[in-house]
Amino acid sequence: MLWLDVRDANAHSVLGECGASIIISVAPLFAVAKTLARVSSPSATRVVACSSMSAEAKRASPSKTDRHIAEILQAAEASVLGGQVPAVVVRPTMIYGHPQTANVAALQRFARKRGWLAVPSGALGLRQPIHFNDLVDVLLAASVRGAVGKTYDVGGGEKVSCVEVAKRVAESESARLFRIPCRQLPWIGRAMCSLGLDRAGGITLRTTLDQCADNQSITRELGVHPRVFSPCRSEA
Repeated sequence: MLWLDVRDANAHSVLGECGASIIISVAPLFAVAKTLARVSSPSATRVVACSSMSAEAKRASPSKTDRHIAEILQAAEASVLGGQVPAVVVRPTMIYGHPQTANVAALQRFARKRGWLAVPSGALGLRQPIHFNDLVDVLLAASVRGAVGKTYDVGGGEKVSCVEVAKRVAESESARLFRIPCRQLPWIGRAMCSLGLDRAGGITLRTTLDQCADNQSITRELGVHPRVFSPCRSEA
């Protein structure tokens, strides 16, 4: 087994010479696509690359930043799937269960430090957080049983609202949860985008939209059954 940072300038040379038969990547997908494209004679027989549901969820956002992220991800996915090595792409939803995951771990650390967490009452868009270990299981299974050329959308074993996500995060840190009365989030999000507050506007609007995955493929084809959403203090 070889651990490799694909952002390294010589990563493409290492991949071409190391003799690895399977490449599993959790690096930023655009970096993976760029590195794989530079490998002249790959030894690998399969690539399993981790993308993000943002490739789909952000493509029609009023936020230019969000749309740009979606475009980058879609282009990188196309590059990986159309490359020299047969590939499988995995698109996870919100990831939790590891300190280096972004959204949930950041909320946990905030709640731990401040002792409270606030969420707008209108943030009722559904989320499907997937535990880091379950995502690892999906990647490993896809390296053996995944259908080449296929993109697997992957979510956790439970769909919960953004308000419920905040509630469970607060409970995991023994913090107070404040629900801010606000049900005009779509209007507020669009207004923020039009005023140049692009990133914040996109985040605000997305809290009202569902961002979930259909797990039928990973359960039927890969045999993985992700757990329900239960954040733990020790994992952030």
